[in-house]
Amino acid sequence: MTEAGGGDRHPTVLLVEDDESIRTMVRFNLELAAFSVVEAGDGLEGLLMADLHRPDVVVLDLMMPDVDGVRMLGQLRGLPEGGDVPVVIITGKADVGPEVRELVGEGNFFTKPFDPDDLVARVRDLTGG
Repeated sequence: MTEAGGGDRHPTVLLVEDDESIRTMVRFNLELAAFSVVEAGDGLEGLLMADLHRPDVVVLDLMMPDVDGVRMLGQLRGLPEGGDVPVVIITGKADVGPEVRELVGEGNFFTKPFDPDDLVARVRDLTGG
């Protein structure tokens, strides 16, 4: 993608994760792969950031306090341009249920702990990079 003015634009990833150490590790690996990363520490902040930044991909933890990932995902789908943004789930739960899998697609799940290179490769696939 290119921005107005012809400059190259790095795809934007919204990273929503309440564990700061995981957020730091994922952000580091995505930025190494030339992604622009916007962070949120919970689902409510994630929804605000999604509306503000219109990310190309959302990397979302399911288990968070207050607005969890499942609830955020449902609300994200109701935002302008949020209905078709690709979402990658990172979770400590092995079984997330068929309704969540249907919303994000079968290949978009990573169970903690996960290989950050695999996550970066998946985000790259989703952004066409």
